[in-house]
Amino acid sequence: FVSFASGMVALTALFGLGRELWSPRVGLIAAALLAVAPVFVDQTHDARPEVMVMAVALAAFYLMLVGERRGSTVLLVIAGLLAGLAVDVHFIGVIAPVSLLIVLLVRQASLRTIAWFAIGVALGAVWWLLVHLVPDPALFFEQMRTFSHPSPLEELQERPLVAIGLGLARFVRVDAGSVVMLAVASLAAYELLRRHRDLALRTVLTVIAVNVVFLTFAVSHINTAYALFIFPYLALLIARLLDVIEPARARIIAATVVSAALISVAYMGWRHRDADYSGYIAKLQAGVPSDAVVLGEPSNWYGFHEQPYLAVPYFNFVGPFGDEVERLGIEYIIADELMLEFQLDLESGLSVNDVEEFLAQEAELVAVVEDAAYGRAQRGGDPPVVTRVYRIGSPGPSDHP
Repeated sequence: FVSFASGMVALTALFGLGRELWSPRVGLIAAALLAVAPVFVDQTHDARPEVMVMAVALAAFYLMLVGERRGSTVLLVIAGLLAGLAVDVHFIGVIAPVSLLIVLLVRQASLRTIAWFAIGVALGAVWWLLVHLVPDPALFFEQMRTFSHPSPLEELQERPLVAIGLGLARFVRVDAGSVVMLAVASLAAYELLRRHRDLALRTVLTVIAVNVVFLTFAVSHINTAYALFIFPYLALLIARLLDVIEPARARIIAATVVSAALISVAYMGWRHRDADYSGYIAKLQAGVPSDAVVLGEPSNWYGFHEQPYLAVPYFNFVGPFGDEVERLGIEYIIADELMLEFQLDLESGLSVNDVEEFLAQEAELVAVVEDAAYGRAQRGGDPPVVTRVYRIGSPGPSDHP
């Protein structure tokens, strides 16, 4: 529900942005295009934070433009506060205040406008520090120190062209319908730069450029979900083009984009037709007591939120895996392919072999769950996906496969 509601907020804010930059017609067309974009449809039905970050960023963007036009201190501070709070939704949200401050500079906003917006951002930063740093500074800095997610900056030093290529590939490693939208938006940008090089166009292109550069050079290419952030602005470019070209051409372009999007959405629905999250969680819960302390990957938390559940990527192990399991009082481990092959190795800096050795020697395999869709944190893996449930502290390894 939260993702869907965030999507509705994003569409409303995008309509407002289009109206503020060009006209209500552009805003309406842009919102309609984003609503059918497959990457947007997927994210609004998924339990991930990207669409929430996007909704907060778009709302901040809209309020910032209105505040700039009206000279409203209150709106500028609220816009800055929302941009700052985007970081509290997910750390990737830092892109919101950065991109919007750059937009204000490109728009040659007054110093007063920039200052009040920056004050709002600072208030959001203070909130973030109070929530995440102040309660336990030692733990916070230890987690930052041990965080070992692969950085594009490290890759740039060794293989710069490969790093840049992988970063940019994020934006085309999505569904076919979204790729079509990306291609049409690129052509729209070219055509609009030839015809209508106005401040609104520079504003939208600036946001896209900042997002692309940030995601390419500062964020691991592994997660393609972040490509979502540029699609509202791609929709704005296409909507603006449809508003200024001949009606016959506009109908052909609109039909192409919408048809490709709907076909991709239909394919996604068919591909995930048997996905049953509740059924998958029920099979896992059958092997785990309702009061046990559980370690697993994040997407299972929604099914285990009524009991202690530690999500692997959201804290970092600061010692040998066995010692950490004992220190945290973990009683059960839900180990799927993503947890063993990616999250533990990259997010926590642990060797997968060490974890598997611990599970073989110090845990008992109590359940093996096969599912056609779930078990890899993302829906739609090659079935069947195998998830194993281990009980810690049982003598001897299990005979389960």
